[in-house]
Amino acid sequence: LCAKNSKGQKYLLHAVEALIGDHEEIRAKIYNKKAMSKVLLKFYDEDLIEEETFYGWHEKVSKRFTDKTTSKGIRDMSNDFIQWLKTAEESSDEDEDEDDKDKLPEPQIDFTHTAGSGIEVKVESANKAPVEQTIEYNGEIIDVDNI
Repeated sequence: LCAKNSKGQKYLLHAVEALIGDHEEIRAKIYNKKAMSKVLLKFYDEDLIEEETFYGWHEKVSKRFTDKTTSKGIRDMSNDFIQWLKTAEESSDEDEDEDDKDKLPEPQIDFTHTAGSGIEVKVESANKAPVEQTIEYNGEIIDVDNI
């Protein structure tokens, strides 16, 4: 729907503003902090709206789609969601850095089989540390390090 289209993503957010401003029954249901957070979270979880689009929308109150008071009220109700989003993004960046530090490089494994010669296995570790490897061939366990 709006993937990788920040303009379309902003229009989706503005459409919510217009619905709240123009329709009293919708306003009664979602013009509160809890409901607005749920709506925005759903947009985020479904990858309809990216973080940067939320931030840009949140910073600028507009009277283009609804009255300025409603527009500001919606953004005020969205403060907790935006703060959570910023915290989640920072925490996600830290987790990725920690994961990269703890992650061992994947070993490179090359399997070769030719008729009459059995199986040859080469294992090279990306960090050049010794890697112990065994395989089973015809019911016999073979220690690759001792071939």
